[in-house]
Amino acid sequence: MATSSVVRVEGDVGGQIIVGDHNVVISAQYGSTAVLRPEAPPPVRRRERPAGRTLRRRPVTLFGRERELATVDQWLGDGHVVQVYGPPGIGKSSLLRRYAAGQSALDRDIVFLPAAGLPVEDVIQELFHACFDTEGYKPEHSRVRRLMGAVQALLVVDDFEGSPKDLAALADAAPGCDLLVTAVDRCVSDEVRTLRLGGLSEDAALDLVARELGRTPEGAERDAVRDLVGTVDGHPLTLVQMSAAVRAAEVSGEEHADGAFTAGETALAVGVAGRLDDVAVRLLRVLFAVSPLPVSSGLLYALAGDVGPSAGACAAEVLEQSHLIEQVGSGYHSRCDLASRVVRHTGRVPEAGELAAGLTDWLRTGTTRQEAAAEAAVIGRVLADAARRGDHAAVRDLARAAAPVLARSLHWGSWRSVLEHGRAAAAALGSAADEAYFAHEEEVRRKALGLAAAVVVTAAGGGVGAGAAAVHNALAAGGKSTTATGKAGLGALASKPAVIATAVAALISAGVFVALADTGGGQPAADPPPAPAVSVYGPHSPPPQPRTSPPWPSAPEPSVPSPSASPPTPVPRLSLPGNSGGCVPAPMPAPDFGRSRTHERTTRQVDFDAWLPCDDEKSLDVTDKQNWAVALTACPPPQGSRLCRFAVTFQPSSPGTHHATVTIHDDWGHDDLSMEVTGVAVDAAPSTPVSPSVPLEPSDPVSPTQSTRTPRPGPSEPLPSTT
Repeated sequence: MATSSVVRVEGDVGGQIIVGDHNVVISAQYGSTAVLRPEAPPPVRRRERPAGRTLRRRPVTLFGRERELATVDQWLGDGHVVQVYGPPGIGKSSLLRRYAAGQSALDRDIVFLPAAGLPVEDVIQELFHACFDTEGYKPEHSRVRRLMGAVQALLVVDDFEGSPKDLAALADAAPGCDLLVTAVDRCVSDEVRTLRLGGLSEDAALDLVARELGRTPEGAERDAVRDLVGTVDGHPLTLVQMSAAVRAAEVSGEEHADGAFTAGETALAVGVAGRLDDVAVRLLRVLFAVSPLPVSSGLLYALAGDVGPSAGACAAEVLEQSHLIEQVGSGYHSRCDLASRVVRHTGRVPEAGELAAGLTDWLRTGTTRQEAAAEAAVIGRVLADAARRGDHAAVRDLARAAAPVLARSLHWGSWRSVLEHGRAAAAALGSAADEAYFAHEEEVRRKALGLAAAVVVTAAGGGVGAGAAAVHNALAAGGKSTTATGKAGLGALASKPAVIATAVAALISAGVFVALADTGGGQPAADPPPAPAVSVYGPHSPPPQPRTSPPWPSAPEPSVPSPSASPPTPVPRLSLPGNSGGCVPAPMPAPDFGRSRTHERTTRQVDFDAWLPCDDEKSLDVTDKQNWAVALTACPPPQGSRLCRFAVTFQPSSPGTHHATVTIHDDWGHDDLSMEVTGVAVDAAPSTPVSPSVPLEPSDPVSPTQSTRTPRPGPSEPLPSTT
């Protein structure tokens, strides 16, 4: 039996915000509400000076970058968007901050925004709040552009990870600003001037090492430094970290410290790791797990095992002096290769997903929405890695804790990603109540952004009116009777997931969607609704009777005239409400067509009895069109039915085993239904009779050589089968 998570999020999570033309009420426990605002947009007040994030506390001194600084200044002066790119540790951020410091000295307004791991819409929202003093307001893009048109500042965005389209959207949102960004990869666009940052010249590199050592290397040490500069091609961070290791060895009185510049990477990493105490190691391991994302000091100390502020600050200072980490605003991030090698000599290499439980606890214990919003990128990284590890319960719990906080803080790009991860995890766990919660929140987000038209109702305020009536009718139609309304009604519905699909369909047809989660009481959800059943049989055979033995052999064997359906996969299929952006993906059983003669046609009919209105039958397609064809026969199903019927034909063009994937997308082009098919072709007559062969005569044909929709990634990974 699947259980639903219990939501206990303290702090200022709930409340009302304004998004475009909608009032949105955030409720961590029962779900959110979006209603159209009849009044005009709220007034906003421009700040006297932009806020943004704080630049590095110490001034940046660069060596050998005068030409690059001049180039950036010229391109920005000509009105171009400028991107500085290059590998990690090459000095992109230092160049960006040095240029920003120079412009600030000229009394120019500067907006500095770290963007690592953030979707572009969240970067734009941070930009808006840096320039305008308003609480709980997310304007539509046209108003952002209109208001930002009066702001003339230097917008400096570090570690931007978006596409060229995202960069264009950021530039469009700030038409009055000069835009300077850094990234690892080059942005290929006619609208952007790109500057690739390379290593330092030998003279500049020697000056950098002298500054870090506090003295000028002489004799054999100078020769060793020059050899190192050539080996690493003037990579600044490597030179800085090597210098820091030499200095630390000298301070500790270690012998042969002057030979560290010639020591191997492994010996250097072992030496640095041996000088770190337990607290410093724990901090470094946390930062390495989410590298290169910055982590605030408060969250860093919590994830490292409740490290006290005093001990944490001392350990962070040691790591910073070794150039293993770097301060970014009020937090830190790890620095490239040496940090990675040192961590590997402190024990098992940590993974981001291992931090999910600690991050969930941190979010649930009084964390403010401002503090949580600053960690949006970290939350996304941990969720993605925990999902990759298959830790669905941790993903579900973290998503439930993070979703309302990110919604309240207006980081709606990150909110969308959290909802996708949470819903996929809830479906994998078979938790219908949690899945309905995430689906409901996604509908609220889309409606508030003008992407969905359905009315959204929640039970946070008591009775749910028409929504409760729709739920009542849907439950009654499913053979259950209930008079539940309000929170009790939500709990009653959540405890009957076998009829949720019917209820959701009724709500969608009525234009109403009600949050289906009763998470406050901690009651376990019932078993998931029955999985879709699929029948595959020959064109002249009646639908087979169910049986418990495996319907298809695992190895290529002669086919039988009427194979029965495979055991259903226990994955609930609930349609997202309204124009929410996707059906819940579901796998279909994989029939084996057995052996056939080359060029002989074998057709099987497929019945899928969990069809949803958001499935797009016209996208029916198969990957290997040389040997396979698909066509509709009775799909979409008539009103009141969920039985979709189509035909799959195997006509091999050459001997051998032929595999293909049959797919149907949803109405938004996301991957939805999929089925693997296999057939074996032989030149000689097979030893046993093959399935009867008839021409394919669908009533609503689809060309077997062309798909009507281009596949693109769906809102969540396909749900795993547990059969």
